[in-house]
Amino acid sequence: MKLKSLFLAVLLLAPLASVAQDSAASGLSLPKWALKTNVAYWGTATPNLGIEVGLSRKLTLDVESGYNMFSFSKGKKWRHWMVTPELRWWMCDRFNGHFFGVHAIGGEYNVNRLGFNDHTKKNRYEGYMLGGGLSYGYHWVFRKRWAVEAELGVGYLHLDYDRYDCRKCGNYASHEIRNLFTVTRLGINVIYLLK
Repeated sequence: MKLKSLFLAVLLLAPLASVAQDSAASGLSLPKWALKTNVAYWGTATPNLGIEVGLSRKLTLDVESGYNMFSFSKGKKWRHWMVTPELRWWMCDRFNGHFFGVHAIGGEYNVNRLGFNDHTKKNRYEGYMLGGGLSYGYHWVFRKRWAVEAELGVGYLHLDYDRYDCRKCGNYASHEIRNLFTVTRLGINVIYLLK
């Protein structure tokens, strides 16, 4: 638990320790900060918020987090928290056009009776996830301070969880570990740019 808490603290405090560099050398007035929310993530009923800070003319650090505390009818739940920091390299200037990223992912989950497949209909899964991957995205500025970006990332995901049988009032069934190559980032972000 201490290792997970330390990992979360580093992920959340990383952008605060970064100092955004001014782009005066290039003669441009580039945004230094961005606040964002992932519309696709809201589609899973998960409130989320992200912050991105400019590190140089072509590099930014993006940290996004989501927390879902909701339970639904008939014992269904999709409770989880997740943090995903990402270092981005921009092909043009930061917060404009194409970018490539390297990201990490960490979080905990408690999922019960969701209709994705037979396993999730009949079982509850409670555990944590760690992973990372590579991503590509595109950022469109449509107003002075407003933008939209789309992003897709793939990579490795380590799942460590306990499985409970839903048919017998949640009796413990097993401890399982899975390692996957999968989609690790999917976003349609609405962004507010700060100078």
